Amino acid sequence: MTTLIHPTSLKSFELLKANKHVLELMAKNRSLNEVLNSIVELIQTFAGGCLSTAYFVRDGKLRLGAAPAFPESFVLAVDGCDIGHNQGTCGHAAFHGKRAISTNVECDEVWGPFREWILSYGIKAAWSTPVLDDENKVIATVSMCWQEPKEPTDWDFEVVDAAASLMRIAVERERQNELIEDQRLQLLTNSRLAALGEMTANLAHEINNPMSVILGRSNYLKKLVTTGQLTDEKLDHCLSEIESTSFRITSIIKGLRAISKDGDNDAFESVDLNTLIQEVLSLCTERFRINGIDLLYKSPVTLIRVDCRHVQVSQALLNLISNSFDAVVVLKEKWVSIEVCCEGNECKITVTDSGKGIDATIANEVMRPFFTTKKGLNGTGLGLSITNKIMTSHRGTIELMRDLPNTTFVLTLPLIQN
Repeated sequence: MTTLIHPTSLKSFELLKANKHVLELMAKNRSLNEVLNSIVELIQTFAGGCLSTAYFVRDGKLRLGAAPAFPESFVLAVDGCDIGHNQGTCGHAAFHGKRAISTNVECDEVWGPFREWILSYGIKAAWSTPVLDDENKVIATVSMCWQEPKEPTDWDFEVVDAAASLMRIAVERERQNELIEDQRLQLLTNSRLAALGEMTANLAHEINNPMSVILGRSNYLKKLVTTGQLTDEKLDHCLSEIESTSFRITSIIKGLRAISKDGDNDAFESVDLNTLIQEVLSLCTERFRINGIDLLYKSPVTLIRVDCRHVQVSQALLNLISNSFDAVVVLKEKWVSIEVCCEGNECKITVTDSGKGIDATIANEVMRPFFTTKKGLNGTGLGLSITNKIMTSHRGTIELMRDLPNTTFVLTLPLIQN
């Protein structure tokens, strides 16, 4: 006896298989972009004839998740739009936390000021479904768009609800990954010496050298007194050397104290950028000298003050300088240059070294946590990712300049934090 399978049951079975495929992508740690595109493709496959989008909801705005069937102009226009009542189906659904259905764009109020815009893309009907987290907070939307007026069917709802469930899992998974990453980074930054990187073991050189100068000048003065050769000129010269060297030790200790403390919860303050840089350089000048590396820095002509967390920006700069040291110490031509400039309401700290750039095959990976090109135990792979995190918290950026002959990173910071 032949058993007949109802067409609806067969479709549901195929939809279940498609769900399983998306879940397998997540289990294999595929990128969020690939997962979201698969969710959108699932909708478009099982609700034949529709165009689909998936958007995140962050800080009251729609942020692009996936919209592969739409042109770039559509994608850019929606990304960053405010959610709200009658702000299009996605904005409306995200604002109210309920499904928004527009069966005829030309007469439905939900489109508000966006009616002509959405019609220009040939969309005549659309409905959006909000994706809620465990606290019933809207975290995303998934939509179906049609090129003719259309009433939703039970099957349409089954498809989009399945996609919304997958979207929720994907977003929550990404949140967990971000939380794990933050915790892993925090474990390292909480060690207080983590920001010093590989320079920590070499700090003795920074202190021992000036101490040797002080000891040497003191012994010299004793000898001059004993032999009766001490003159006012020699006394003044030795005391000046001892004084300037003492100031250098003070600067090293001050810089070490600043960079070793936990600055994550510090308030933003107006900081003299030149003073900050000088403190960082005081921690590595001797190490660079011993290894024959020129450390070049010209103080800015005018005072530059920037609102920042002093400790964190010092850590970010020290990470870059430390990376440059490791890159050039084995080269014949060895130098590292630091430059500062202002452009409008921003300041830029440029760190360039004599290396010939970063290979294009790994340039996109260098900011990723735990990625390192250093062999053995010389690198944690966290320096640049920590620096990137610090810049983000300051509404700034870190950028690898790929079009320059030497390896160059630029830290950009707003002068004033709102």
